[in-house]
Amino acid sequence: MRLNDEEAEVLKFYVHDLVQGSIEAFSRRYSFNLVEPVVVELYPEHDDFAVRTSGLPGIGLLGVTFGYLVAMDSPSGRADGDYHWGTTLWHEMAHVFTLEATNHLVPRWYSEGISVFEEWSTGPLPGRHIPLNVMDAIREGKLLPTAELDSGFIRPTYQDQVIVSYMQAGLICQYIEHRWGQDGLISLLQLFGEGQNTGDAITNAFGLTPEIFDNGFKEFLDAELATVIDGLDSWRDRTQEAYRAAERDDWPQALEAAEQAIALYPEYVAEGNPYALKVRGHEVLGEIEQATTTLHAYWRLGGHDPGALGKLGGLLHESRRSEEAIEVLSDALYVTP
Repeated sequence: MRLNDEEAEVLKFYVHDLVQGSIEAFSRRYSFNLVEPVVVELYPEHDDFAVRTSGLPGIGLLGVTFGYLVAMDSPSGRADGDYHWGTTLWHEMAHVFTLEATNHLVPRWYSEGISVFEEWSTGPLPGRHIPLNVMDAIREGKLLPTAELDSGFIRPTYQDQVIVSYMQAGLICQYIEHRWGQDGLISLLQLFGEGQNTGDAITNAFGLTPEIFDNGFKEFLDAELATVIDGLDSWRDRTQEAYRAAERDDWPQALEAAEQAIALYPEYVAEGNPYALKVRGHEVLGEIEQATTTLHAYWRLGGHDPGALGKLGGLLHESRRSEEAIEVLSDALYVTP
């Protein structure tokens, strides 16, 4: 670990435990053992990290992996409280495995896809987190064929295509795991290590042409996301209605609209989510138990606003639910240690 002197005493325990946990998990999950030590560098100044990784200040990245070297922003490199450094480190550690297991022959889309998939399924931030602009892109038919997905990272043709490609890659890995299990992910990784391209690797791993594979992926997406995507406009309307009602202190109406929005898209816990407003409404009305229940649901779905987690930890502690309070406040350390 290479940590800033002013942060090392706080961070070293959490970084060590998270990296060690990821090594144990990924060694088991991808049948590959590392042959060199991993070096992890955390930079409290974002531009220092940017220059370290690209020679250029101002780069909009959180972390970069060069084989057995991981470099990333430390928690204080992003001061807004929204940076979940734990999931970034978990994501980058997955890159160590996909790069080294294939002698760096893995295509960009699959390495990113594995990292995103592992964020969602095994990392310290639970749940699948897909931004609204990606949902809109899926609805508008902007996803690329899997065999062409690398171009979405390297030569994007529209605004936000890079993040859309990240999410599509993660969803493809989720589809593979859903249909062929973890062995399917390993098989594809091994074929990339042999130098096969995406189309050939899909055919040899799954006995399908890339076109038939993409058809199956589309069916998976429809089953997983169609209901939410079809209701996105209603979700936006209900969420906006809830916030307008809150502005005029009509909390019963705000709560009703927020509950309707949550029912339409329960996984959305990012900025502007209806959970935060619903908590506020319950607090104004003195409904502390309902506020606790709402915060608990928000946390279980991967909500990580440090103020919300601090509040939930306090409410659970006051309710003598100390083990849950410790779990919540421990999760908050991966945002604001």
